[in-house]
Amino acid sequence: MERSDETRTMIIQATLTVAVPLWIARLSDISGEDRDHTIWQWSRDLSDALSSPRGAFLTGGPSTVNATARGLAALACRGGGVQFLGTLWCSDHCPDGREPEPWEALCALCGADGRLLDKDRYIRMAREILAETNREVGRV
Repeated sequence: MERSDETRTMIIQATLTVAVPLWIARLSDISGEDRDHTIWQWSRDLSDALSSPRGAFLTGGPSTVNATARGLAALACRGGGVQFLGTLWCSDHCPDGREPEPWEALCALCGADGRLLDKDRYIRMAREILAETNREVGRV
């Protein structure tokens, strides 16, 4: 029996509701450069998972959903958290996820305590990801 995109999306949402908090907890056990590297790698895996055509994401199977959950956990550990498929995760304020307020693009509590995105760090990470991608493309 073929599942509709709506059914697949509901299954992915339910899976992420359980998986993202578990990966957030896993990241809390890692520190220093190992943590930064893990966050970078998981964020990259998320980018790869979501850069596929929409249908491929919905039908990508457990490895795609798991890469998405790890990536969302990595982004939840950054100031402001992350919002995806109607759920907001922030490792400091809502690690189990919650429905965001209609006006809330990022975790408002992070904004209230002044911990929103560290722009310079994100620019540096984006440049590293682009450089790595360019190296890989050059090898193809």
